[in-house]
Amino acid sequence: GEDRVAGFTRDSVSAGMLAAFIGTYALLLSRSILFRVTAAVGTLTLIYLTTSKGGVLAFFLTIVACLVPTKKSQLLNKTLLTCTFAAMILLPIVLPNYLMPSSPAILASFYDRVEHVWPSAWHNIDMHSWLFGAGMGNIGVGQQFLRFQGVDTADNLFVLAYGYFGIFSIIYLGLPFLAALRRKSPVDAVGRYAIITL
Repeated sequence: GEDRVAGFTRDSVSAGMLAAFIGTYALLLSRSILFRVTAAVGTLTLIYLTTSKGGVLAFFLTIVACLVPTKKSQLLNKTLLTCTFAAMILLPIVLPNYLMPSSPAILASFYDRVEHVWPSAWHNIDMHSWLFGAGMGNIGVGQQFLRFQGVDTADNLFVLAYGYFGIFSIIYLGLPFLAALRRKSPVDAVGRYAIITL
């Protein structure tokens, strides 16, 4: 092996997530527009370097939610949140049932999710329980520790939550979503955290 700085991330996915978390806090907590723009561009560049296309898109939406003035209305943020939430739930349900066209190289990982990852996750859940899910450790990274032959990553927050909790995942994901939509303008720190987290 190679010596690493203590705590330094070992893969690009973790690096992208860490950059996004730090960048989001910089956007939320700083009052300086220059610092916020610098943090936004720097974080977006770091995430791009990890080759996480979904991470780039998600953080771009976070930048819009944090930097666009919303003193009178949170309509834009709530619309972004609703569209993203709907995509998170509907894409893994609807797309695997359709014949996908051949994938260009830039969308190869998304194509793989639609053709293999999400159907494999739904099959895994089907083998256990549509009501209660597959349970902790039977879907996602936890399978690696149990030495499953075919590890099923789920690779979507809704699919993973449904695999863990079954229909109760609707409550787990739905309550913060509704709480974020109920916040009135101007949104306080709690409301912004709820919107950004989702």
